Amino acid sequence: MKQFTFSGIVFALSFLVSTLPCHSEENEHGLGLKEIGVTVGLVKPSSVEGTFSVAGIADIGEVAPNVFLFPQVSFWQKSEKYSSTSSDSYKISEIGLQSDLHYYFPVKSSLDLYVGAGTGLFILTFSDTFSSYSLSQFGFSLLGGIEFPLSEKVTLTAELKQKFTLGSGDGYSYGGMNTFGINAGIRIPIG
Repeated sequence: MKQFTFSGIVFALSFLVSTLPCHSEENEHGLGLKEIGVTVGLVKPSSVEGTFSVAGIADIGEVAPNVFLFPQVSFWQKSEKYSSTSSDSYKISEIGLQSDLHYYFPVKSSLDLYVGAGTGLFILTFSDTFSSYSLSQFGFSLLGGIEFPLSEKVTLTAELKQKFTLGSGDGYSYGGMNTFGINAGIRIPIG
């Protein structure tokens, strides 16, 4: 458990440092905090019914031609009964610290299309009448989406994302808690 805690702290610190502004006037298109936003959506974790999710996201800038870095913090939670005849229930939740790379297709259009991949640390918590525990897992994701600049100050987003965590077992023991999500959001520029 101490190794997971230490790994989580190191990952969280590197995640936070990556969001700090680090560009100058002559490096307008380089790295630095460009936009912040929020997404909401539906997520379907493996072995659990679908639920709502929420995430805070940042645009850190262009790391290569047409490739942009988007760190984010996400959360979902689901409570269910073990069966329709049982009065016992459980609650499962996930907090994700993720960094995604988006590749934007160089097309002339009012919509920006992208595909991407990411990695992250996911903290899963399970509790019921009898026990409670947490587990940290690393994972990766594949995604695709569209962005629509509503104005110079507002961008609307829509995204499909499949996340895979590294582990084995069923969803209730947290091994391989994979999720599929459909999200919509909004971003605004900073500065």
